[in-house]
Amino acid sequence: MRAAGTMGALLLWVATLRADAGRELVPPESHGPDWAARVWQTDEGLPDNTVYGLGQSADGYLWVATHGGLARFDGVRFQEFSLTHLSGVPNRVVRALYLDRGGRLWLGMDRGPVVCVEGGTVRVYGAQEGLPDLRIEGFAEESDGTVWILYANGELARIRGPQIRRYPTAAGTPGGRVGLSSDREGRLWFARGRQWGLVRDGRFEVRHEGDEPIACLAAARAGGLWLATATRLLWSDGTNTVREVLRWPDSSRPVQPRLLWEDQTGGVWVGTAAHGLGRFEGGRFGWVPTSHREILCLAEDREGNLWAGTGGGGLNRLRPRRIELWSTAQGLPFESVRTVCEDTNGRLWITTMNGQLAREGSTGWEDWTARADWPGGAAVCVAADPSGGVWVGTRERGLYRWNGSWIRLLGRREGLADLSIRSLCVVGPEEVWIAAATRPVIQRWKEGKCLTFELPAGTRSIRAMTVDAAGDVWVGTADGLLLRVTGDTLRNETVLVDGRTPSIRALHATPDGAVWVGYAGYGLGRWWSGRWMRLTSAQGLGEDYISQIVADGEGRLWFGGNRGVFQATLADLNAAAHGTGYVHSISYGRGEGLPALPATYDSAPGAVRRGDGRLVIPTRLGLAVIHPGALASEAGPPPVVVERVAVDDQTVALYDSRFPLWNHPGPVPPDLRDGRWEGRLPPGHRKVEFEFTALTYAAPENVHFRYRLDGFDEAWVEAGARRVASYPRLPPGRYRFRVMAGTAAGVWNEAGAGVSFAVQPFLWQTWWFRLSAGAAFTLGVVAVVRWVSFRRLRHRLRLLEQQAALQRERARIAKDIHDDVGACLTQIALLCDLAQQGTGACSAAPGPWEKIAATARQAVKSLDEIVWAVNPRNDTLAQMIDYAGQFALDYLRLAGIRCRLDLPEPTPDQPMPSDVRHNCFLVVKEALHNIVKHAGATEVWLRARVEDGGLRMEIEDNGTGFDAAARVPGADGLRNMRQRMADVGGKCVIESHPGSGTRVRLFVPWQRNGV
Repeated sequence: MRAAGTMGALLLWVATLRADAGRELVPPESHGPDWAARVWQTDEGLPDNTVYGLGQSADGYLWVATHGGLARFDGVRFQEFSLTHLSGVPNRVVRALYLDRGGRLWLGMDRGPVVCVEGGTVRVYGAQEGLPDLRIEGFAEESDGTVWILYANGELARIRGPQIRRYPTAAGTPGGRVGLSSDREGRLWFARGRQWGLVRDGRFEVRHEGDEPIACLAAARAGGLWLATATRLLWSDGTNTVREVLRWPDSSRPVQPRLLWEDQTGGVWVGTAAHGLGRFEGGRFGWVPTSHREILCLAEDREGNLWAGTGGGGLNRLRPRRIELWSTAQGLPFESVRTVCEDTNGRLWITTMNGQLAREGSTGWEDWTARADWPGGAAVCVAADPSGGVWVGTRERGLYRWNGSWIRLLGRREGLADLSIRSLCVVGPEEVWIAAATRPVIQRWKEGKCLTFELPAGTRSIRAMTVDAAGDVWVGTADGLLLRVTGDTLRNETVLVDGRTPSIRALHATPDGAVWVGYAGYGLGRWWSGRWMRLTSAQGLGEDYISQIVADGEGRLWFGGNRGVFQATLADLNAAAHGTGYVHSISYGRGEGLPALPATYDSAPGAVRRGDGRLVIPTRLGLAVIHPGALASEAGPPPVVVERVAVDDQTVALYDSRFPLWNHPGPVPPDLRDGRWEGRLPPGHRKVEFEFTALTYAAPENVHFRYRLDGFDEAWVEAGARRVASYPRLPPGRYRFRVMAGTAAGVWNEAGAGVSFAVQPFLWQTWWFRLSAGAAFTLGVVAVVRWVSFRRLRHRLRLLEQQAALQRERARIAKDIHDDVGACLTQIALLCDLAQQGTGACSAAPGPWEKIAATARQAVKSLDEIVWAVNPRNDTLAQMIDYAGQFALDYLRLAGIRCRLDLPEPTPDQPMPSDVRHNCFLVVKEALHNIVKHAGATEVWLRARVEDGGLRMEIEDNGTGFDAAARVPGADGLRNMRQRMADVGGKCVIESHPGSGTRVRLFVPWQRNGV
């Protein structure tokens, strides 16, 4: 811990008396209504309920020494530090604590050791250094940094640099108990027995001797000394001038002063051994409530809060009370209050849940339902008018008015619709609105006349009524109806909330024309300029059950709900209603030393603002009385600290991590204190957490935070009172976490605190890896493309080689057939002719030799077609079209049929696979054969057309035709034609009708056949 500072000159004295004190919150002799105590005990993290020492360091933390060890406190959380790992420290008990002017932390341990923490080093003083094995009571300091140690038996020890000197009880010091205190000039004063004086160079110079022993002393801020004896409080100028300023109040037990402390406002606090805590200011003295009567230490923080350590009641924070609870202890006839109002004389009137009416008096509360002049009946609601009258609605007895005496103003005869009255709303001296309890009606009584407004059938109890800035009366019911009366017109302004009408508990109108609606479980509604908006706890509202609403005239609305009292500024509420802000709600209760204060509802009027500015809210425990003017107005924003950065619950950076009392299980994490840490977080983490705090103690439970992670968050995140931020799986990059805090008074630390860090990428997320991976991928693609290309090229080369070999083989076969088989067949035909001539047969019928010759010649023709089909030189479109055309002319001429050709000229010289060429020719040949054989045609047209998509051919005749749709037995040729074209991916369409000829259309696609 580098920087530290004292909280003032702590009075420390030797005490041999330890009282077995009681545990009441307030000493029985008196009550201190002006101060509230907030108590922290072990259930909230305090190491032990016996607190021996207190001090505030320069960075704002409060250090607490207890019987259970040392703790650092930020107003919400206690961070414990164990000293048992230090050599010479016997246990965790810290008997005394002191922060000197140089920032050193001094700790008096159990059984005598003294621990001094300075910067990043720690030193233990014990018996080897010359200190006694005695119980330490406290420390004091001279202006040169010399530290004095006070022991329980009256001994003293002095540490000046490396030198240690003991002062036994009989060596150079006067007899009696010793007290030490430093003044603002750094002089060290002592008191022992009836004497007091200065300590100079280790010598005790007596300045004055009184008539009774001095129990304790403290330096006065304006100069001089405060001194306390068993009977009185004294002031001295440090010489012979001594003035009595107070005699302790009479008590059944003697006052045993132990500590004196003068606060920033000039009040003198007196801590006693068994009588609690008292305060003297302006000539008045009173006891202040604490959790225990034995006061062991006192301190004051920079915000003016007084802290008291007790001998078993924990840690107490004392501050001026801002909220009081008036209950039966203050004279209320019953705890639970239904309605409240203030008359023109400034006196409060209340009705209670059990039907009593009470009025505030000069000496307490008076139960008016117990008076002899009470007209009778149970009081339900009470309201005051501007003329001094007080209206009381009763159960089954109608409406009464008090103005010096009781008058039963309204009953059945006067037109009252219901003798049971639920709520009242006074508009003026002669106008009051009345809500019936058992009938769905409201009535306006004005100038002696009643006007009745019937509400929708089935309307439940009317819980709230108010008058807006325009003079309209608003009514809220238990079943969620929101009604508005303008003049003599009743209008239904009910708004559906999430598809329903939630119960209305409270209504309040503000001067800007807005009407605020408190719902049961649905937050706060606002009706303004014809527009409806709603706020809930999601927008920062203190809670969603709103039972009471009242404005304080200083720009705030106060609310009573199920969980207690809270407030928010109108600026926040309006901004949140428009979607441009967040509600920073401030809750009150435990921080004021009070329990939760659940507000009541069911009748109107409710909460009221008194003429002196105080607010009064009815609750189930009594009246919550609020002093808005006493709200904290801190001089500056609270310091904000980022305490810890954790990755997957493992600490990676820590505030003041080099503080030597940390007992780190592993390496010391980086220090966040100087704000220069720039961490590098590993990739693959699950979450990153930031723990932060604000070092303010006025109302730490009401500090609000907002944070932002630059590089991730687009806007500030409203965290409310939450002091941790968590982010899951941050992507690689540079970030800066920033946090700011605002106090209960609305003072924000805009600078806040922050830490910068970077999330490291995985190997595959680094730029050089991506660049390398991109280059490798590119090279890989190039290599794969090259390999695939070469493979395809090699495959194509193999195919070409195979095709070349096949074509050579086809050419050889064609040549062999033509030259060998063809020659043999021709020879057979010639021989047959010679044989026929040798026989000399002249018969008309052909003989065997003639038939053999004809067959041989026909075989030669077929062999020519086969040779044409096999020869690779004919694998072109031009060859196929030319050959088919020539075949058609020759074949049809022999049949005596005229043939007309429509062929492309010139024919494109593009390749055509042999199987496609052969199948196309065979289909044309089959079509011509069918014409000659069956059609009886005289003329045939053969057409061919080359298109981008393929080859189209048509064979058309003028023969007899046939029914193409009918199944013809034995028509294998037609099926073969279609099948041949299908084998090459083409189509064969035959169109024919009896008597109209036949048309055969062929189509061969290029793409399917690799053309």
